[in-house]
This record gives sequence, C-alpha cells and structure tokens, in this order.
Amino acid sequence: MELSELISSGHEIVIVDIREPYEQLICAIPNSVFIHMNRIIGNPELLSKDIMTVIYCHHGIRSFILIQQLEYGYGFENLYNLDGGINRWAEQVDNYMECY
Repeated sequence: MELSELISSGHEIVIVDIREPYEQLICAIPNSVFIHMNRIIGNPELLSKDIMTVIYCHHGIRSFILIQQLEYGYGFENLYNLDGGINRWAEQVDNYMECY
C-alpha cells in the first residue's frame, strides 16, 4: 500500500522488476522497468544511487537478497524491497492483476 501511495503522490521513484522474462509477461506493476537480477549483479551502475528505487520479484525474496548485495557490496542507500513482491501487490493493491 505504501508504494501505491508514493506512486499516487507523484513522488520521484523508480520501480524495478527483477523477475524472469516469462514472469514479467504474466503481470507487472505499471511503469516498472524490467532489468533481470543477474544483469544488475554484473552492472550495478544500471541503478541510480540518487533516486528512490523499489525492487520487486514474485514474493520479495530475490529482491531482498539483491538489495543486500547492492547495499553491502556497492554502497547503495536508496533501495527498497517490495515486501511480499508482486504477489502481495496483486492481493492488496491491484485485484485485477493475474496472480501466479
């Protein structure tokens, strides 16, 4: 719900989907950017350290692990995990979104 409120308020935010390509085809949060997790691990400069960035996956586990790696390995301080991932988003925010 907090992410939905940030989006509605016009807050400058980047939303990054790190799931597998086939998952992204099932459903995605509107206006999110798709960058596979492995691509970010090898190229952390793909993410800005200056803009609030929310990273999500299916249930929030992969995104949590990636954020930990980026914070400890590259000094990111602006990354947030979508707790529960897109699955929770579909349950609590967008009831029309297909769940898998």
